[in-house]
Amino acid sequence: MSRLGVVKVVGNSGTQYRFLAYPLTTVFRKGRSVVYLTTCRRTRQDAPSKHRRIGLGQTDDVRRLLTDQGKSLAAGGANCICVCGEPDSRTRLAIQRDLGGT
Repeated sequence: MSRLGVVKVVGNSGTQYRFLAYPLTTVFRKGRSVVYLTTCRRTRQDAPSKHRRIGLGQTDDVRRLLTDQGKSLAAGGANCICVCGEPDSRTRLAIQRDLGGT
């Protein structure tokens, strides 16, 4: 996996979450539980990369998510997936809600 960098996101609670950014085409190991952001990542030579958030969710298997929905995510403008590993499903849902998801 070729990690692109770190994206820090602040939730409504003020908590800062650290997401690792990867190309949308990354093949993750099976069973990796994460909160994820899909983003459109833009890069410039003279500035840090910028991420425009497209989607937010959580899954108990990011590999399955990308296998099932990768093409539709790309069609929606995403070229990057940012993941925050979390094995506990209740905690993943709480993080998702804190970041503005349902």
